[in-house]
Amino acid sequence: MATEIIGEVEEENMDYEGEIEEVYRLGKYEEGRDRPMKIKLKSQAAAMNILGRTWKLAQTEKYKKVWIREDLNEEERARRNELIEDAKGKNEQRQRKTSSTGEYWTAN
Repeated sequence: MATEIIGEVEEENMDYEGEIEEVYRLGKYEEGRDRPMKIKLKSQAAAMNILGRTWKLAQTEKYKKVWIREDLNEEERARRNELIEDAKGKNEQRQRKTSSTGEYWTAN
């Protein structure tokens, strides 16, 4: 299954199947419940290329509900959440202005 999903997002001239180092399911098995899958790749470059092309999954009916994300530790997740909240706050403070050339936004 991991190779199928990666095959959907890989570039036409790239083959990331050889980059897969390890695949395993997370969590306990429960009947009728989906579990996340962790895919470890051999190179950071392959991982970044795949992460950059995950939008292609949303275009396929079969994998529309599949998400690919980076594996972050607790500290990295906390830092990312702080940055997201900071960006949301800045977006709320933006103001729309109009000039003779058109509309633009300013951040305070």
